[in-house]
Formats: sequence, structure tokens, C-alpha cells
Amino acid sequence: MERQQNDGLRKTPELSSEFQRLKAEHLEKMAGLKQESEMLKQLTEIERMKKELNEIKGNKVVVTNDEDKQKYETPFLMSTSGMEKSLLPSPYDPSAGFSVFLDFVLGMPSSSIKCRLAVGIYNVTELVSDVKVLPLVNVVNKHNSRIPSGGVAVFGIMYPFPKCAPIQTLSVIAELQANSTDDPQDPHKLFSKGWTKMDLFDTADRLISGRWKIPFRVPPIKTYLSYNELNRIPQVGMAELYIRLVNARDVKQEEILSPQPLQYYMYKYPTLDNPVHHYSRQRIVGKTPSTRESIDEPPLPPPTAPYRRDMRGAISLTSLKSEHNHSDSSSSITGFQVDQLYKAIDGEAKIKITAYSQQDGEILKAAGDTPVMCVTKSCKQDFLKDIYVFGLQEVRFRQVQWNSKSIVVVRVYLQPKDPGTDQIPAVNLLDESRLAAWTLIPLGYSNGRLSRQSAQGVGSSSSLNVGIHTVPIFFPPVPEITDMPVKIDKYPSEWSRYGRAALTMAIFSGFQRPLESPSPPPEYVEENEVPKNAWLKNARSFVTNKMFTPGSGFDLYIDGVRFLPDSVTVSKVAGRVMDKNYDKVGPDVEAQSKLYSDIYNPEFDHRLEFREPVFPATSTLMLKVYTVDRLSKKLCCLGYAVLPIFLKLGSTDPPSNNSDTEKFSLNEGAHQIRIFNGAPDFSQPLGPSLIQKLKPVPCASLLVRIVLAACHPNGRPKETSEFPESQWEREGLVVAKQRYEEG
Repeated sequence: MERQQNDGLRKTPELSSEFQRLKAEHLEKMAGLKQESEMLKQLTEIERMKKELNEIKGNKVVVTNDEDKQKYETPFLMSTSGMEKSLLPSPYDPSAGFSVFLDFVLGMPSSSIKCRLAVGIYNVTELVSDVKVLPLVNVVNKHNSRIPSGGVAVFGIMYPFPKCAPIQTLSVIAELQANSTDDPQDPHKLFSKGWTKMDLFDTADRLISGRWKIPFRVPPIKTYLSYNELNRIPQVGMAELYIRLVNARDVKQEEILSPQPLQYYMYKYPTLDNPVHHYSRQRIVGKTPSTRESIDEPPLPPPTAPYRRDMRGAISLTSLKSEHNHSDSSSSITGFQVDQLYKAIDGEAKIKITAYSQQDGEILKAAGDTPVMCVTKSCKQDFLKDIYVFGLQEVRFRQVQWNSKSIVVVRVYLQPKDPGTDQIPAVNLLDESRLAAWTLIPLGYSNGRLSRQSAQGVGSSSSLNVGIHTVPIFFPPVPEITDMPVKIDKYPSEWSRYGRAALTMAIFSGFQRPLESPSPPPEYVEENEVPKNAWLKNARSFVTNKMFTPGSGFDLYIDGVRFLPDSVTVSKVAGRVMDKNYDKVGPDVEAQSKLYSDIYNPEFDHRLEFREPVFPATSTLMLKVYTVDRLSKKLCCLGYAVLPIFLKLGSTDPPSNNSDTEKFSLNEGAHQIRIFNGAPDFSQPLGPSLIQKLKPVPCASLLVRIVLAACHPNGRPKETSEFPESQWEREGLVVAKQRYEEG
């Protein structure tokens, strides 16, 4: 147990390094906020000077309404609640690498009708990857008030970069090539319009994952520039590249998202210069390294960087995180989550949610005059029969003008499978001919006597109908909104039920979601009747009545481990046999996994002999499972497993004390013992109950065997050192392990 105490003492420096890491992250965030504040101040000053210049010239200053620019009529596309978590900083796996999603370019000049990108990875000035040239795309110059001014070029291309080491001086360089219709010689010839740069790794060797918008700079390309110096190069008009940097393990989640220029506000500018990159670049070009103060100083904004306000209606998880500190109170946020659709016919489904005022039948509006209306991504049934799992797709709206007369109408659009081919035809699911069912949920309810203010949704007499709702769905047509009830005690008889189908969704307020993980369908739980985190125990088929006599011995076999977590690599089992007072009995256990075995089901084939003259009755085997974590590359303890060596004679309970009069038997046989994660309370006596309060590692277990030692004719236990290895099996010293997969 000295090793356990030493392990505890060695954790103190780790706490200090963790504190330093948190402190560094805090300083980075503060510097980023300072940079944004300075940028806004300078942009405001530029706008003021432009207005004064227009007044001097006698030009009429046109005042535009920013709110009018944010109006749109299309429903907002819902996203999976955990989707944006894949873009948060996390440990980087060099063997898997990362991917760059080149989504779109905004602010293209009106003289360009075609463009393309050339992308490469550079280590300061050295090209370390092939230059990838994207296909030529058209530039849409038709003005859309919902996005920044200028042309739009959508690429929607993902480039993977596997097996990339986390070198902090690596960056992705993109060159914009476009034509110019003003060119009299060849209006279709492509020219280099500009270039841009994005660092890839931070000082903690993590990928700088996220959604980023990076302005294009005028040529020539200078890959060695830091962000501070890059921001001093003039921008190419208002042209900006919108990209996503994603770890390889999260690519599947991001691939299903199609680039939407209307969601440009979800992307943000890179906030800080990379200190390591800054130092390395200056050393190469012969300049002296900058001081700490110059590193923390925010860079100057681009000379022509546009000021763009975020859309104020529906918002994503990413924009919520960045605006949480300076947004309105959480009560001004209204959100919807879609979980599952049960008992619907097999096919492909979409769900459309619309909030109405029952009094006049109008769609409710959020901030920015945004209609409270959203659509899920399409969903197909998986291995759960008759169940559509939408994966907690969600959307949030600011400042929804709801009251006790507000309702939510949910429409289910469904395309069944073709009976002949068992395939789903490619159709527009949101076509009204695909409307299969609908349902109704009250959005607000009255707490009592309705006041004049509460009728407008601002008083205390109305409450939002927050919570998880499982509601039946009905066949179309959808009744008139003004004819629908605002309080449902019983559904009207004229509404025809869509069989036994039901929908589970949630309404929430603020930033706390009712559903953090998809819920199992009630029917699925009822059919199996297996509680969550169940562990099916297989009791002993017999109770031994053979007493273990002094002078006898036993052999311990560590056969393997089953179903380890995904993050494991090479594994090791260590431990010892001790009595309840933690006094050591026999040799230590130290077994390495076989190199040929499966890393998730490693085999050990380790054998130990225990030949003590007298064994304490409370002897207990305690094992620890170690592995090298796949991501951090550090040795970590997966968990503990405990098994009593002896049992009370004629019972399955272990002895409680080491009394000389206690009669006990050997806990002989093959055992599959569960692995528990956490730190046991070593102030308690050692026994099976020591780890019962810890959290089990899902599905993981240890395979061990306890075998009574073979004896000489005089009753003395045999040892392997007495016989050549070729005779071990014949002498009963080695017992082959059973095939565990056969039970």
C-alpha cells in the first residue's frame, strides 16, 4: 500500500500544471475579448468618419434598418444538440489526423463569376503537403439581404490530412483564384486574387478546431507571417473564407452538415496569435523574438474589415457559447428538442415545428422579426424497429413573444419505402403531399387569473410549458389554428389517431436542456425489462463443502480482460493477494497482455503459484488494470477488481475474520469479475464490498481462475521448479483455460 500512498503524493504537481493550463486559457480568452473590443472601436470610428465625409460632400446618408436585413421566411434548420461539441478543443490523435472543410467564400467582387481555391499545409515556409486545387465554382452575385454584401461561392469540399504531427508552426494556406469580367483580353482567365492563412495547433498540441472565417489578403503570399503582421496587410475587398477544422474522429458528425451561407454568423475570426509560431517565424527571418507583452497585445484589425452583426433570431450552440456572457437573461431563450418518433411506418421522415398564436392564427416572431419555425434533418429507422431516432436535434430562439394562448403545431412529413424495391424514393419531404401526421402541444399556460401584461407573454401569470412531452400524432388535415384548443385535457374525437404512433420532444427555456442524451423507447424497455447499467450475475452452480487445510496451495491464472473501452492500447494487470488488514500474501501479480491478442479483449495467460504454509481466511485478490491511453499517450488506471480467495464452508460468503477456528473452502473455479473505476476507500477493511460504491466500467470484466494445487503423494503441493516444462501438464501443474466465448 506504500505504492498507493506514493501515487497519491505524485498527483500534487499535476494539479499545479492543470491550474497553469486553466490560467493560460483564461488569459487567452481575455486577450481575445480585448482584441474584439478594440476592433469594434476602430470599426465604429471608421463608420463615423465615413458619415462625416459623406456630409461634407453633400451626399445623403442612407439609414438602413439592420433588423430588416435579418428577416427571412424559410424555417431554420435544426442541429443535433451534441454536434457542436465536436468543434470544441479536445486531445488530438496524430495517427488519425484532421480534416479541413472548405465551406464557402463571401464578399466576392462583382466582377468575378468563377473562382477556385488552392490549399496546402505549410510549416512556416516549407510546403509539407500536396497543393490541393478545388474544382471551379460559380460566383452568385445576386444580392441577398440575409448575408453580407458581395458574391457568394459555395465549395462544400472536405480534405482529410491523416497522420499529421501536432507541430505548432503548421498552418493551412488558401489562395483564391478568380476571373475578372473587366479584363478586355480574356474575361475568363483566372488570376490570383488573394490568400489567407489559419494556424492548425495551439500550444497544448490540440487542433484549433471550430468554425472560422478568415479574410483574404492581397498578394504576394507570405506564409511565415504571424497573425499580428497578417492583419496589417490590406484585405481583398470584403472577401472571406469560411472553413471548419475538425478532428478525424468527429468528421462523420460534420460531414452530414451542408454548408449554408445563411449561417455565416456561426463562424468567427481567429482570436489569438500562436506564441510558438510567432517566435519560430521571427527566428527564421532574423528578427529578435517578441516580448510577452507584444504577444498578448491584440492585432490590429484589417483596414477594410466589415462590421457584421450576428443574426438575432434562431441561434446555434456555437453562437450561444460566444454570446452567453453578454446576452439577455436566460429566460429570453426558448428552445425545442426532437427526440424520437414511435410506431410510424418505415421510410424517411422530417419534422417541422411552428409556433402560433391561437387567437389570430399568426406565426409567433422572435427577435429580429424571425418566425418561430424550424425543420429537422431527415431521419430513417435504424435497428430499433418502428422508431425514428432524431438524436436530440434542437434549435433556440431569442425573445419569443409567447403567451398563454400560444401553441406549437408539429407536422410529420414521411416518405414510405417502395414495397417492391424496399428502397426510399428521392423526393422533397417538405412537400405538402408528404404530410403524414401532425400533433399539438401548448407552448404556454396560465398560472391563474390572466392579467393584461400576461396576455402579452411578459407577466408572471403565464408560464412556458417546459419539459419532455410524449404526445400522440393524428392524421391530416391540420385544423385551423384558431379552432385548436390551448389547453388539452382530452383530445377532440374528430382528430383521428395515427395508429399507436407518438412523438417525444422537449420545450425548454434558457441554456439548460431537459434531454442530455436520447431516451430509450418505453416499449423497448418494457419488452426487455432490463434496468440501466444491468450486470447479469451467474451464481455458482454448486457450494463446495471441501475444507481448505493448512499446507495446501493454489494456483492463480490471469486469463484475460473482456470488452475494454475504445481508448485503450496495450494493457497490463497488476495486483496482489492481501488479508483484510492489507498484509501481503504470496507473490505480486504483474501480467502483460499478449501482443497478438485483441487490444479490446487482451489475453494474458499468466500463472502464479501460492504455496504459503498458512493462509489468512480473509485473503482477497485485488487487481488493477492499466493501459496507455490512445489520445494522451499516458499510462492510466482503468479500474479495480476484487475477488475473495476463500469462502465460508458450505456458503458463498467470504470469511469476515482471520480466526484460527474459522473453517473455509477455496473459491475454486473460473471467475468473470467486474472492473470498477475510481479510488477505493482504503481506510476500510479489504473485501468485496470495498469497491461496490464505485462506478463500474461498462461491460468490462477480468477473467481469472483459482485452481487447487496438485500435490505429491505425501500431500505437499507440487511446484513447477521441481519438474521440466514438458511434464507440467502431465503432473497437473498447468490447467488449460476454457473457451470463455462458449460459456
